[in-house]
Amino acid sequence: MRSAAFDSLLVTFSQHMQAIRDEVEEMRVERGIESTYVALLRQARSGEKLAEHARKIDSLNKRLSEDFESLQPDRIVDTLSEHLSIPEQCLRIENETVMITRNGVIVPNEKPENQDTLEIRLNELISRDRRRRVVIPVRIPRDFVAESVRHTITEIHRAFLL
Repeated sequence: MRSAAFDSLLVTFSQHMQAIRDEVEEMRVERGIESTYVALLRQARSGEKLAEHARKIDSLNKRLSEDFESLQPDRIVDTLSEHLSIPEQCLRIENETVMITRNGVIVPNEKPENQDTLEIRLNELISRDRRRRVVIPVRIPRDFVAESVRHTITEIHRAFLL
């Protein structure tokens, strides 16, 4: 479970970094379009719109330099450490109660309990990317797991021999 939680935090961080890279690419395209407008306006000698587009280019250049600075290796490490130091923002466990009948039909929680319903309390692992997983901690003897792995490997080798 720890490994899955850590992987989820890293995936969330990776998505955050990719969003910054995508934003940088979009701003580069937008800056190229604005530069083209400025070149056309200079040829047409239209001064009033030229200043507006020049301000927009300056604003884009400022945002690009800020985003580019955040993509530098030392800043990425700082951002990752901040991201991992506060995992509660990206990953949390909430209690979830589900009411079911003997036939396995889920009943809304607002309905009163009767003898045919059973209340099940589960822990739900919720990540920043809105994925929800039901978590049930269990203890499994190490010998049982090792034997299961050996059995699975033996089955895989048998399949290759056929």
